[in-house]
Amino acid sequence: MDENLLSEEYLSKFPTILCEALKSSDKYRNRFMKRVKTEYAPIKVYRGIHKDNILEDDDFICNIEEAEKYGGARYRKVNLEHYAISVNEDPKAIIKALSIPNVRHPWLGIAEGIMEQEYGPADFMNDATHHNWFLYKDAIPLMKERFKITDECKKMISESMT
Repeated sequence: MDENLLSEEYLSKFPTILCEALKSSDKYRNRFMKRVKTEYAPIKVYRGIHKDNILEDDDFICNIEEAEKYGGARYRKVNLEHYAISVNEDPKAIIKALSIPNVRHPWLGIAEGIMEQEYGPADFMNDATHHNWFLYKDAIPLMKERFKITDECKKMISESMT
């Protein structure tokens, strides 16, 4: 990605919190340009969610907003990645990382969906299955329709508890 793509018009597609971070920090802008791809093939991913049987807009807010709302992790040092949502191609990695179901923290389930470039750019680091997906602000309410809580997801969580 080059600097020309980070125009005022392009930045306005993102939630205000990310837009302001990219405008105010050369470090974040450089990292965004270096790591984030605007063009990629659709990928099946999983996302930790706050309830076990329902998806809400809040399941797709960035990590910083999520921590403020649900009292989750407090970041000693905020990184660019905290302005994205975390998704993973491996559902078991999400279950393990978030200890789902986790009654002390806000994650009780997982949902599966397709990460697509039309909803925002994402990073692809080496062969990692984890991605930071920088959703456009208009895409956030659409995600609860694009992701589903499946019987397979519920089964994986049940198996992790035994």
